[in-house]
Amino acid sequence: EEEMNDVVGHVDFDLSCKDEDGIRMVRSREIAIGDFVADAYRIIGGADIGMCNGGGIRADLNRGDITYKNIIDVNPYGNTLCVVKVTGQEIADMLEYFCRFVQSDYKKDGRAWGEDGSFQQVSGLKFTVDTSVETSILTDENDSMTGIGDARRVSDIMVLRDGAYTPIDLSATYTLASHNYMIKNGGSGMLYFLADHELVIDESISDYQVLMDYLDLLGADIAQYETADDRITVK
Repeated sequence: EEEMNDVVGHVDFDLSCKDEDGIRMVRSREIAIGDFVADAYRIIGGADIGMCNGGGIRADLNRGDITYKNIIDVNPYGNTLCVVKVTGQEIADMLEYFCRFVQSDYKKDGRAWGEDGSFQQVSGLKFTVDTSVETSILTDENDSMTGIGDARRVSDIMVLRDGAYTPIDLSATYTLASHNYMIKNGGSGMLYFLADHELVIDESISDYQVLMDYLDLLGADIAQYETADDRITVK
């Protein structure tokens, strides 16, 4: 209990999963705390791309001192850092799946709308979701993904390389950092994409340690997360 109160960082603004009206956004829109978590995976994992499922970000970081307990509340499952090799085409297909429920607005009648726990907060990526295009994700009788049709609602996918965003190369190989729930256990629908892929990092440090290491690295630069980074455009 004493260790849970150890201060591991400080922030001068709120990093919330919700908007100012208390409507949850983290499962359907890019949000600053999602950028922070996804960046932590990418940077601490030394990967090209970072992803974290919106359903796995469970708490806010409120302004003031950040304690060990606050960090564990954000990522409470004790997952571990993994990095895997993927192709650009697989990244494009993943985004199509993860954005299948996204709607033109994230709220309706005072409640969250179009959200799903598999929606990804991303790092090292930018892309656009066109909600006028119906999802073409194909599923079986158990609602497991079996393929993708011709229509694509995700476009303009860009990858961060050497400080600049460039169009994704569908035939290239990239490294993707996330946690074992997604990369090894197939959570959030990843089983379809990552069966038998080469792991670069196989269950390293715990998810909350990833965040604390990144906080140490950031220091005062955490100010960059006061607003979202315009990585995901929804139209």
